[in-house]
Amino acid sequence: MQGMKNTIVLFFGLLVGLIIAECVLRAFNPIPLRAKRGGLCLHRGERYVLFNDQTDRLDRKIVHTKNSLGFRGPEPLKDPQKALTILAVGGSTTECFLLSDGEDWVSRMSVLLGGRFRDVWANNAGIDGNSTFGHALLMNDVVLGLRPKIVLFLIGLNDIHNDTLNGFDLILSNRYYQSVRDLLVRNTELGSTLYYLDRARRAAKRNMGHAFRLLKDPQFIDIAPEIIERRVSASRDLFVPAYKERVLGLVRISRAEGIEPVLVTQPSLFGVGADPSTGIDLERIRVADDSNGELSWKLRELNNEALRDIGKETGVSVIDLARALPKDSKYYYDGYHFTPAGAQKAAEILAGDLGRFCEERFPEYRVH
Repeated sequence: MQGMKNTIVLFFGLLVGLIIAECVLRAFNPIPLRAKRGGLCLHRGERYVLFNDQTDRLDRKIVHTKNSLGFRGPEPLKDPQKALTILAVGGSTTECFLLSDGEDWVSRMSVLLGGRFRDVWANNAGIDGNSTFGHALLMNDVVLGLRPKIVLFLIGLNDIHNDTLNGFDLILSNRYYQSVRDLLVRNTELGSTLYYLDRARRAAKRNMGHAFRLLKDPQFIDIAPEIIERRVSASRDLFVPAYKERVLGLVRISRAEGIEPVLVTQPSLFGVGADPSTGIDLERIRVADDSNGELSWKLRELNNEALRDIGKETGVSVIDLARALPKDSKYYYDGYHFTPAGAQKAAEILAGDLGRFCEERFPEYRVH
């Protein structure tokens, strides 16, 4: 009998503790979640000042500012219909969180386009960790209301072969609840926070986050060709078709509202030959316990190829940044994220291709 009473007391004590934790986190959550309780979190008007002591590939002091939309870039225009408005949608390689204001590729691309077109307004709507699930929500909840003329989608990194790392799929997707965990993650601050922390832990384990040590202290592993082919084939069959359909959904959402979608393939340092700057073997470099540069690149190329196929099938413009940006560590501070030099190089490539696109679709903005 005493044991039963102790169990009941323990249960109610735990319940009260969880309720208190939920209330405290709703009042003040020290972790800047990007998604919680079924929705995206746009940190409008926030300013971050970071001090980097991890790598000499980034600035020592980093200042990152969000505007009133929760994006990077100039404030919304009073009459946006008169401007050449461009939004960049994607994950961390779009947001460039660890590059200071003006150094992200969207800002630099905007400057380059400003020399060829009048009234250019570009915003960076990238969200670190976001995948195509979150991109669709962002489009419906925010972007369609802004009615930009062009949306650039630099996507695919967070949709690679492992559902557990598909960005905000559990928090944001509209599928039925499959477990008590799903219910808690979708509807409570505590559940969203714990899920975010666990996801970040798993992402770090697979070096999907900001992995400074990859290039600072590289390790190498060999993976048999038949194992690489088996994993690539499995991903091609199991994950790529669904990814392609989600991207087609983004294209349909955009076109239905008169927005021009432009797809951008995801570049990576890994995959082929040696790094020109350091001599590091980009094929054998260890990316995770069970993955090296060759495998990592081949999996990412599956999603890139899906974008190229969509371009051929639908006529949507595709900028092949994955092939155009050199595999050189001077452009990356890890396997995927740009240094300031990398953002500048990406901006030059994108401004060139997008400029030609704008000349064809929006000639009225061309500077004569």
